[in-house]
Amino acid sequence: MVLLVVDSVSGLLYPPLVAAGAESAESWRRLFERARQAGLDLDGVRGITSDGAVGLLDYLRHSLGWVHHQRCVWHVWRHVSKEIAAWPAGAAGLPTAAAQQVRRQVHRELRSLVRSILDAQSYAQAEAALAPCRRMP
Repeated sequence: MVLLVVDSVSGLLYPPLVAAGAESAESWRRLFERARQAGLDLDGVRGITSDGAVGLLDYLRHSLGWVHHQRCVWHVWRHVSKEIAAWPAGAAGLPTAAAQQVRRQVHRELRSLVRSILDAQSYAQAEAALAPCRRMP
């Protein structure tokens, strides 16, 4: 696991910290402690983007409860793509080639829908863009 901290105001980039044990909250505690020793004001941290490592989420929940967490969009797409790819080739009785075409079409539709959510200019627009996703089977 790697902790890379950037101050969004000043652009200051703290030295990356590397450790093992992404599934352990204790590993993340040690990593954040090292960042604190390097000058990071943990009380000033307001948001974190990550791949969703269980240990990090546990650490945040118990130690930095005020910090907002956002899942990295690349990791969300990787997960969604794996789910779509796992659909059986002959899904819904379709021949393999047709099933692959359906998977590609679903991926394109999802990509468009998710982009419209992420690019929304307001919460209301994001909610409206989410509605078609909720209707998808």
